[in-house]
Amino acid sequence: MKRAMIGLIVATVAAAGCASSKASKAETPTKAVAVEAVRPAEAQIPATPVATAAEVAQPAPPVAVVEPRPEAMAAADEVPGLPAYPGATRTKLETSTVPTIEWARKIKVELEVRDSLENVKAFYERVIKENGWQVAGVSEKGGEVRWKLAKDGAVAEVRIEQKGRKRVEIRLERKDR
Repeated sequence: MKRAMIGLIVATVAAAGCASSKASKAETPTKAVAVEAVRPAEAQIPATPVATAAEVAQPAPPVAVVEPRPEAMAAADEVPGLPAYPGATRTKLETSTVPTIEWARKIKVELEVRDSLENVKAFYERVIKENGWQVAGVSEKGGEVRWKLAKDGAVAEVRIEQKGRKRVEIRLERKDR
């Protein structure tokens, strides 16, 4: 577009009579035709939008970051063979798939639920049996129950602990060989 404007200015100055001779003035219509020839080329150049200083200074609109709620993700991230307690909210997730000498994979999920310790205990006693875990040890003391489990080269631990009258913390951990 700048080239076309420069060409138009040059042609206009030339047509207006930069030269003092009559011959030059007689050529003015020819030069005007030349100016018209520049205009179609100008139409072929795409227009580039130009931002004003105020537009450039405007901050970008905020980007909304939507993260899934932990309770919606708990079922998808549960420990294989040890499901999350229904209605529990996940508070922590740790996974490791980098093999070590002892374990090929480790998963630990911590959950919290508003329910009684007795209900949560009954649920995990049933789940442990239904999923074929061998109980290697159980300990119960003062509002806390722990199960040590084994199955097909994997070991696991389920820990439930009463926190207040109607709140139970749950920790599910599994290590696979």
